[in-house]
Amino acid sequence: MEKNIAVKLEVGIGRKNMNVPFFDLKRQYELIREEIDDAIQTVLDSQRFIMEDEVQNFEDNVAKYCNCKHAYRCSKWYRCITVSC
Repeated sequence: MEKNIAVKLEVGIGRKNMNVPFFDLKRQYELIREEIDDAIQTVLDSQRFIMEDEVQNFEDNVAKYCNCKHAYRCSKWYRCITVSC
């Protein structure tokens, strides 16, 4: 049974109600299922779960996306703040 989660908005003159879908992770996953499943299988096959090639690739891609020289993974939000200062 699929739940339809929506955000209720009051819009315009006369306050008409409008349901806006919140998000649909299942649909998003279906769009990139093969890519995600391949990445998970690669990690499982290698048995390297921490600080290996995939993590380095992730950091490199984040740095490139953010137009920075470096990006570092952090396990806690407060460490991210410390590193960024």
